[in-house]
Amino acid sequence: MVSTTALLIAGTVYGALLAFAAQRARRRTHTRADLFLASRRVGPWLTALGFVANAPNAWMLMSVGMAAFTWGLSAAWLWPAVLIGQAICWFYVAPRLAERSATQDSLTLIGTLSAEVGEGSRVLVARSAILIAALALLIQIGAQSLAVAQLFGELELSGTMLVVTFAALVVVVVLGGYWAISLLEAAQVLILTVTLVLLALYGLVALDGWAGMRDALVAAGPQANTWLGERNGVVALAFVLGVFGIGLAMPGQPYAVLRFMGARGRQVLRSARWMSLGCSAVLVAATLSCGWSARALYAAATQPDPSLLAFASSVLSPQVGAFVLAVAAGSLAVGVASPLLSATATVLLDGRNASQGPSLGWARFGLVVCAVVAAVCIVSAPATLFERVLFAWSAMGAAFGPLLLVRLSGKRVRPGSTLGAMWAGFTLTLLFHLLPDAPGDFLERVLPFVTALGIALSGGERRRNPDRADRTQQTVHDRVPI
Repeated sequence: MVSTTALLIAGTVYGALLAFAAQRARRRTHTRADLFLASRRVGPWLTALGFVANAPNAWMLMSVGMAAFTWGLSAAWLWPAVLIGQAICWFYVAPRLAERSATQDSLTLIGTLSAEVGEGSRVLVARSAILIAALALLIQIGAQSLAVAQLFGELELSGTMLVVTFAALVVVVVLGGYWAISLLEAAQVLILTVTLVLLALYGLVALDGWAGMRDALVAAGPQANTWLGERNGVVALAFVLGVFGIGLAMPGQPYAVLRFMGARGRQVLRSARWMSLGCSAVLVAATLSCGWSARALYAAATQPDPSLLAFASSVLSPQVGAFVLAVAAGSLAVGVASPLLSATATVLLDGRNASQGPSLGWARFGLVVCAVVAAVCIVSAPATLFERVLFAWSAMGAAFGPLLLVRLSGKRVRPGSTLGAMWAGFTLTLLFHLLPDAPGDFLERVLPFVTALGIALSGGERRRNPDRADRTQQTVHDRVPI
């Protein structure tokens, strides 16, 4: 029987956070730019914790825990993969993207990518990007929603409570937009970090320290107690590269890099990068430790999901275990907010000039419509579609990441190459996803990214005039040497 007291405490905390975020953010949201990007006025703490909440997000952390249970010690490669991906984002992408998006007055990643392809091709590029992003974001929203529903079932909560939870979240996002999401994500990351660290420490105590965990993994066999899980040669290399491909996809996540565009300035980004890297290092390490502890304590389990839930419920007291599961459900629910806002901004703004965007009232109405459409799709679509969340992560990473990296280097990518890189990254990811898995899903996570990067590089040219968007804007001085 789930502890009613623990659920009441967790529900009270969640409700208080929603009310605080709505009240605080509503007073700061007066324009469309406030709603979608906080008018680029976010400070270092909210910027750092907001990025941690989205890369890695709560769903990815669950995947890290399940990988630690399934793979054993070889899941440790996920720790440097996540940190290297974040380092690329913070040190290379963040300062350049913030400056370029502010110069172009774009409120989305896709708006930034399509701003310099020329007026003749801009609509086609933007619509292609919208199609890819909308599909991938819908899959991510649906996957996290179904995971929340599963946790609500474990907590013996009704479907009505699930609907009320998401409805309250949508109301907060509509009222406060980017500001509200930033506040909720910061609180979510802090609560989740403390919870997972304590849970990891409890697991170590139950196993008599690292030595006890190591002995339990040794008893589970060589697949669990070696750093490569009995993989050798090319297979081991493909596995490691495939794992690092998860981090490589981070620059292509529209809702994650949005945190750089909403920051107040370069100094904020410089301060936030170290906060984000430090918090992510602790968070992923604690999640891996929880997965290994669950493997050691429940070696006979065949599926990681119930074993992780059993670990949280049995290592801790029933009350604290129920609170931990409620925290996980709340984190997944909050994680829906950023993809929802990003999907709405993509549909309403991308492919238009900044002056043609909707008013604040219509933007809020669009948020409600997108939330309803997402809910209808989640109810009507088969559950197997939303099990493809890692595909959605890799597809957006391959479609948008290489283009972004090349564009931020100062090169202009021709419209045909922009479309080619975008669709090559997405299509190859889909193709390899439908084929049998390679070690570490190397083909799905790395090859499409490399292919799209090659197309973007081969179709790029360094512009002599940084203010010129395409060849149709050349002047006589560009064509005649002086």
